[in-house]
Amino acid sequence: MITREEILKLAELSRLEIGDDIEKYQNEISKILGFVEKINELNLKDVEPTNHILDIHNVVREDLAKEPYSQDKVLSNTENKKDGFITVPKVI
Repeated sequence: MITREEILKLAELSRLEIGDDIEKYQNEISKILGFVEKINELNLKDVEPTNHILDIHNVVREDLAKEPYSQDKVLSNTENKKDGFITVPKVI
């Protein structure tokens, strides 16, 4: 079981105020650590690492260079323009 001092040190490092619930945290963290120990007992020697449980892959389009839009075409999509630029509200 994790000690009272370890709980207090974890709380200090985490910048958490745990109040008088130290015993509650001792029990909860001890349960979590017990679960981790059970996982560590598993033989995972032949298990391939994975980043997703399903066999899916990210489908992306090929990145192709295209002709850029002309300034007139871009500005035709807005009413908020001045001196060849799109104007936006001031954000401070």
